[in-house]
Order: sequence, then C-alpha cells, then structure tokens
Amino acid sequence: MKYLRKIAFAVFSVSFVAGMVPFETAVNDTVVEVHAPFIVLQDGKFGFINPDDGSLQVAPRYKLCANWSEGFAWVQEEAGVNADGMFIGADAKPIASKPLRDLSAVFPERPVPEFRNGVAVVSFPDGDFGYINVRGEVVGRTSRTGAFMRQDDRLLISIGGDGNIGFIDRAGVELINPRFADATPFRGGRAAARSGEKWGLIDETGGWAAKPEFDSVRWFADEPRCWAYRMDGKWGILDRGGKRLTGALYDVPGVWSGDALSVCTSNLWGLVSVDGSALVPPRYQTLEPLGGADPLWSAQSTNGLWGIISTNGEEKAACRYRGVASPAPGVYTAREDGLTGLLDIETGEFVNDGRYSRILPMEPPLDKLAIVERRGKWSAIDLSTGEEIIKRDYDLVQQQNELLKVQSGSRTMFFNAAGRRVEPSDLSDEGPELRPVESNGKWGLADRHGEWRVKPEYDELGVPWRGLVPAKRDGLWGLIKENGEEALPCVYEGLEWGVGEEGYSAFYGISSEQIEGLKFYERGGKQ
Repeated sequence: MKYLRKIAFAVFSVSFVAGMVPFETAVNDTVVEVHAPFIVLQDGKFGFINPDDGSLQVAPRYKLCANWSEGFAWVQEEAGVNADGMFIGADAKPIASKPLRDLSAVFPERPVPEFRNGVAVVSFPDGDFGYINVRGEVVGRTSRTGAFMRQDDRLLISIGGDGNIGFIDRAGVELINPRFADATPFRGGRAAARSGEKWGLIDETGGWAAKPEFDSVRWFADEPRCWAYRMDGKWGILDRGGKRLTGALYDVPGVWSGDALSVCTSNLWGLVSVDGSALVPPRYQTLEPLGGADPLWSAQSTNGLWGIISTNGEEKAACRYRGVASPAPGVYTAREDGLTGLLDIETGEFVNDGRYSRILPMEPPLDKLAIVERRGKWSAIDLSTGEEIIKRDYDLVQQQNELLKVQSGSRTMFFNAAGRRVEPSDLSDEGPELRPVESNGKWGLADRHGEWRVKPEYDELGVPWRGLVPAKRDGLWGLIKENGEEALPCVYEGLEWGVGEEGYSAFYGISSEQIEGLKFYERGGKQ
C-alpha cells in the first residue's frame, strides 16, 4: 500500500492508437526542493537516505525519529520515555556527543525537542533542563517553566545557582540577572515575573513595567499589546506599559481576535476592546472567533442555537441555527435540520436552497469553489453564488491543480473551473515525461507517448522525483533510476521520497500516522 500525505495526483484513462501501450497513468503535482534526508524503515528501525541521489546515509538504527526543525531532527535508538537521544543535521550525523534526553517530564503529550530560532530545549541525565545551539553546545540552563512554555523572543528563561530566575540571550549571555522567584517567557518584549508572592510585568532590561502586586499575570496568545492580571479571584486587563485597562471584573479571560477579547462573567460571555472598553455585554453561552480580515464571532445564545456577531455586537446572523462556521476566508456556513448551507453574511440568510452534508472549500486556483457531499454523492459549487457547477452527483470529486477530477463508477472525467468537461485528449501532453504505468498487475515506466522506458516488472511504483522512482519488489521498497538501474536496493519495509508544494512528504509502505516511532515525524512544510 502506498501512503501519500498532502501530495496531489491525477488519474485518468487514456486510449492509444494501435501499437502503443494502454494504461492508467498518475501525474504528479509540482514539487519543491528540500535538503533534509529522507527515512527508510528496515526491521522496525529507521535510517536515512540522501535527498539528492537516494543513496544510504545511515543504516537503519533508530526506533524514533521526530520532526525536522530548522534543519535538525531529534532521534532515539530506543523509543521509551527518558531514553537517550540526539539531534542530527542534514548530513544525518549527530551534532552533540553528550547524551541528551527528551522533555517527557514537562510535556508528555509531545516530548520531542525542537529547534526554535537557533536553540533547542532539552533535558539532561541529571534531570535539569537547558538549551543547546546548532553545534550541540549547552548555552544555558532553564526552569521547568522554560522547558514547558514556547519561547520565541530573543530572551530565554535561565535559572541561577540559587534557583532564582533570570534571562539570557540565545548565545547564552546573561542580560537579566537571576533575581525573580519565577517568570514566564517574554512575549512581545514583556514577561510576567514574580517577586515574593506577587506577580508583575517586566521589560527587556528587567525593570518593572507593572509592579508586582497581582496574584497572577497571564499572556494572551498572539496578542502582544495586552496581558491579563488576577486579583481576589477575578481577572482584568493590563496594557504592555502596565496600565490597568479594566478592573478585575471577569471570571475567565478568553481569546483575542482582532481588537476584541472574549470575557466571561457569571457563565455568560461578552467582548471587551483592546483599549478596555466594553463592546458586547456578557449575554452569550459561547463566543468563538471566526477570523478573517473583518473579525466575526460565532455566538451561541442561552437557548443553545448559533448565530454570527461582529465585534461591535451587530448581529450578522440571528442565533437560530444548529451551528455556524467559516470554512474559508469570507465563506460562512450554517447548519439546520442536519444539513449545511452557505450563509449570506449581509442578510444572515442562506444564499439559496442548496443543503449538504459537507462543504469543503478547495485550494488555489480553485479557491472560489467547494466540493460538496449530499447523500453520499459529490458535486462542486461556486462559493459566491452557491450554484452547482457540476449538475449531477458523482461517487467522488477531487481537485487536481486547476481541474476537477470526478469519478462515476469506474469512469473518470475532468472538468474545469466553469464546469465544462475537459477531454482526456486535451491532457495527454501535460505532466512529466515519465509516468508509472500498470500492465497485467505489474508496474513500469512509460513516456507520455506510451512507450516503455522501464518494463512492467514491479509490484508497485511511486511518483518519479529528482530522477528516481520508489519501487516495490517482493513486498519491499527501494529506488530505481528512470532508466531502470537500481539506486537503492528493494530491501526496506518502507521509505519516504518526494514532497508536494507544501513541503510535506510522500510515504511508501509506511505511514507517519500509523507507526509509533514516527508519531512526531514531519518535515515541517517548505524548507
């Protein structure tokens, strides 16, 4: 079985004139260049192959391989908690000789270390936590908070010999001496710090922007302008200069979207502005941001039904639906009687009578369209009008670059963005020069004219990439050149080879979602 993630293919039947080979062909999508090595699996262990020529870099020896971050990946020869691990670079060689450990003590759900802005947080055999740079050098020690919380600003939490907290830069230079009882990471040039039993807000010099007089201070994700403070069991809002924008009035601070913050009082939610002024009084059972250039919120009234409001409280869609959503920017849907339709945000009503089990917007260049499911059948609609551009229902509809591929039984057809049928003959010269071809249960490579380049003698072939093709023989995988020569012997249970436009991998014989040692593996998008 071939496993592919986030990489698109078109499959269509083509009839050839006499003397040419009839086949079903798979045309691979555009790919991008990456330089991290790919993995191979043998006897339950992972090794690495060169991303340029497919040659073996490291024989399979690891039981765990985690995601690539800034050109480095965390690997372990044993997969258990607290097993020794290391980072490897693009040459698949370790960057540090000293034993390191993962972060399972503070982050058991995702314990694998990652590089962020040139440093990675790791644990050491003595149980402490610290930072290493891309050369594998230890540049400082940190607290459990520093190991647990993401740190993206230039200053990093450090811990002194007496257990007090200070801050260092990413080269390990101390910039704020350890004098705080506790602290959280810097966000947008500010950090929460504790002196004695009280919390305040400090700047990058270590000076107090807000004096330590609060029971707690909390940062809001992706909102550097404001912080939340707690006093006597209630929450209020500070600006980054330490000014109290509101009193301690709220039971729970929620989330920011644009210039509005959701807040809860007596189990009801409202909105507060970034300047502290009230926008929407607490009257909703739930408020959730929908996002977009003009932020809107999905609002659930006390009767359990949903609508949409703006940040000033204007009702864009009355709370009368079973659910509302924004599956793509500028696209709004509502659920009623078990089916979903498109909402006109100007009127708060359905665009038309079209109702579906699912509405799935497509990616550019077809982002003005959506694939829809109704009673187990599929079609496509125009998101601006809701009109179906393909009038009949199909067993399957998929996006293939700028085309829609549809299947009805064993028949495959293509349509363009306007819903016009595109004949296979119009597509026969598109795509790569060589294509995997099946004939009598075996696979080979044929050119676009149907001539064999590699005779069909493999159990399965993958998508050609960088002049090499994943090939399966006798149940095991390897790589062959486009002339049929062997580049990597077919002795592996599975391998990774090739990436799509987003930088995500194509897997053959293995799945990163199904193999325990790869549950944290990801190339991380474009590199």
